Amino acid sequence: FAAKSNGNKAVLALFGKLMITTATFAIQGYQLFILTDYLKVAEGDVGRQIELISIILMVTALAMALVAGPISDKIGRRKGPVALAGLMVAIGALVPFFSTAPWTMLVYALIAGIGSGIFNSVDQALNVEVLPNAATAAKDLGVLNLANTGGQILGPAIAAVAISAIGYQMIFPTVAVVAIIGVILIAMIRSVR
Repeated sequence: FAAKSNGNKAVLALFGKLMITTATFAIQGYQLFILTDYLKVAEGDVGRQIELISIILMVTALAMALVAGPISDKIGRRKGPVALAGLMVAIGALVPFFSTAPWTMLVYALIAGIGSGIFNSVDQALNVEVLPNAATAAKDLGVLNLANTGGQILGPAIAAVAISAIGYQMIFPTVAVVAIIGVILIAMIRSVR
């Protein structure tokens, strides 16, 4: 991240990616406990519910990945789709906050899955556009991709803090705020459409 102006874009992309990835993994890491302790799903139904959530997340993410990447290429925009993806994760996370009905996690999976598919297909293209120096592209992409691993670690840690402080209901607005912070950081990237 050597060059100043491009380096600033790369830093914003790095932390934006970290926040959106963190938001995604915070809920996924606590799915079982959200279902049993917060939504009070019967023990015999938990496996089926996790299976449904996983299928919805996978199908929507795959479908949107196939659609969002070509659309982003066609319209020549990266920042908007990545920001939209973060908003979808935030909106999906808020659904179970308002109700403890088990179906709310299915709605979460649908909305967040759409966001994840958009994010996974367009974020890497955004990362390529913010690289500060073509000569160090591999190293810089490696640093940017650390946000994926960091988000998988940070997500459950943030969820644990929210749950310990207030309870399972707090995980959802916490995730929404983290995703929105990511959206704001992505939106602050200048000269990338």
